[in-house]
Amino acid sequence: MQGFYHPRKDLFGPTSVPHVLGLTASPVVRTKVHDLESVSNIESSSDIRPNIYSIIERNLDSICRTPSLQRAEMLKFVHRPVVKDLVYCSHTIDEATPRSMALSLLRSVCRTVVPDAEQCAQAGQLSVKMPLPSGGYAEQLTKFRRKANNVYEQLGPWATDFFILESIKTLSESFSGGSKFLLVFKDDEKSKLLRVLNQIPLLMSSHSHHKGATMQISTKVECLISFLTQQDPERCSGLVFVKERATVAVLHALLLREPRTKDLFRCTTFVGLSNSAKRRYSMSELLDLKAQREALADFKAKVKNLIIATDVLEEGIDVTACNLVICFDTPSNLKSFLQRRGRARQEHSTFAILLDGNVANTNKIPSWQRLEEEMVQLYQDETRSLHNGTDEEDTEDVKFEISVHSTG
Repeated sequence: MQGFYHPRKDLFGPTSVPHVLGLTASPVVRTKVHDLESVSNIESSSDIRPNIYSIIERNLDSICRTPSLQRAEMLKFVHRPVVKDLVYCSHTIDEATPRSMALSLLRSVCRTVVPDAEQCAQAGQLSVKMPLPSGGYAEQLTKFRRKANNVYEQLGPWATDFFILESIKTLSESFSGGSKFLLVFKDDEKSKLLRVLNQIPLLMSSHSHHKGATMQISTKVECLISFLTQQDPERCSGLVFVKERATVAVLHALLLREPRTKDLFRCTTFVGLSNSAKRRYSMSELLDLKAQREALADFKAKVKNLIIATDVLEEGIDVTACNLVICFDTPSNLKSFLQRRGRARQEHSTFAILLDGNVANTNKIPSWQRLEEEMVQLYQDETRSLHNGTDEEDTEDVKFEISVHSTG
């Protein structure tokens, strides 16, 4: 549009370019709310019509509008889900004495191999923005430590033990040739990393993770499980959105073993897969490739009734209509909120979002809902004209008719 349409129209007039019809479920171009420039003008102008247009309208040289004919009849088939806030209260993580034995051992390993990074972690400075050790198994170990920390914060001690032990198992299988994954680093680095990490499962051979003791979970997971147990598993057709790929696999394993959910929900996972044979994976992704390929078909056939997924399932992939959508992590923006909610399109559906009650100003949902209402009002306003103030083109007098007899 910018390279051909607009320059040509400026030079030769509106009759020199084609008409444009675009269809979208959410007229938001990027991932920021301010892309709807019209909203900023609503409260500051009494005559806002000349300025009410969004980036998408400028790009398409068009006006965004919702259907008006037979709208009442159409809305009979549109089922907006009930939005629920699931509030939990997170606990401060004790870096010095974590309740996960595997994480304690991993930190001990890190103190030996990458002491600088571990000192930053003890001081509360280890974050995704911190520079990694350059290359080799030290870099992999530091990345692994970060992900283990995140699993501990999000899911709790049991999940962290599971994550660390299963990741070491994946690394071992990759080195021995039994893994389905191409890990991102070389065999000599794998060997060094495996030699370092193998201390952990040896020291944990009698740990409760293998004995089926009470699962220690985070308050966030407890909130999720409490909500899931209130649902009807026979009717359930649900999605749980999480932010991290590693969280998908570990939360899936947790729900399959947790006594309150293991007999109610038939879970599967989906994080998206590369078609490239050279796609390399992290040791901590814990992907089941076979389950990945079958997940959507099993969900459609009702073999599975709950998919744990990343935002790859927000749009662009055909998913059977759901009656339950849960955001384990808060949607990052308005577009994500709208697309996830749109997955819950069965009648009497629920769209639930977990919110940390100990963190102020995290609930953006009311402001997104207000913005959506304002956006809908704008696109239902049939009096708006193009932002350049030009009159609409004359209606063409079409002399012919195209019809298909089989369809009427």
